[in-house]
Amino acid sequence: MVTLSTAGYGDIVAAHPVLRLVVAFQAVTGFGLLTATVSWILQMYPALSRRRALAHELNLFGEAAGPEGVASLDPQHAAGLLESLARNVASVSIDLLSLHETYYFHEVELRGSLPATVAYAHRLASDAQGSENPDLRFAGRMLQASLDHLAEVLRGNFGHPGSTSSAVFDSYALHHKHRQQRETGHGIG
Repeated sequence: MVTLSTAGYGDIVAAHPVLRLVVAFQAVTGFGLLTATVSWILQMYPALSRRRALAHELNLFGEAAGPEGVASLDPQHAAGLLESLARNVASVSIDLLSLHETYYFHEVELRGSLPATVAYAHRLASDAQGSENPDLRFAGRMLQASLDHLAEVLRGNFGHPGSTSSAVFDSYALHHKHRQQRETGHGIG
């Protein structure tokens, strides 16, 4: 253990030349394992932060837009916001593909929980696609495509059942304990 942790006290030294080589190899291996562990931990924090930020952004959007959602906003402004949300959803999908273990981090607070807020993004995409404004319809399709990809990641990599994105997101929220089994609402929180 002293050799693997690279802390070597110097009290005990290998006498045989082959053992000295083994000890040196163990020290390098120990240092590599320590470095890999720290790197792995440091890579997870940005991914978790992006997921929390997306959930928080969806909550803020919901509070600011009110019950009308995208209909309460200027179509050009709403389209820009939805395109930004689509990029953020795509980033979260890539994070889940690259760092599977981040999926298992559950957020206690609903404000930072993507499973609790992703259904709202789905509703925004649907509302935007029904708009008469072509830019807003395009932004809605873009957000829907990002959400569909996220649902595919959740279905394919984490076993969430459902033939539609909405069903997958309900399963995701249920698994992360942010929705009751019989609850069917798609609003925030």
